[in-house]
Amino acid sequence: METKHTPGPWHVYEAAPEGCREIRGSARKVALAVTVGLADDAKDAANARLIAAAPELLAALADCIDVLTEPGMMDVDEWKTWKKRAESAGRAAIAKAEGRS
Repeated sequence: METKHTPGPWHVYEAAPEGCREIRGSARKVALAVTVGLADDAKDAANARLIAAAPELLAALADCIDVLTEPGMMDVDEWKTWKKRAESAGRAAIAKAEGRS
């Protein structure tokens, strides 16, 4: 899938001042997650993980759309393999966003 955004994977890094988190791609900073107002470290960390998982979530969603809209040009075994790959990518992206990977 060709995209215009910084290619993934993206990762979260603690940054200064305390409570800030950088989201970085392979060659550059993509975003800075900063708390405005009352800090909630658990929510702030979850928000940063969700941002960092964006490239994988986008790719997994694109795979799912491909699987759902394939006009039937492949045999059943090929479709099952494609479906399994899309499901695996989706589950991995969700796990990353939720901090389970």
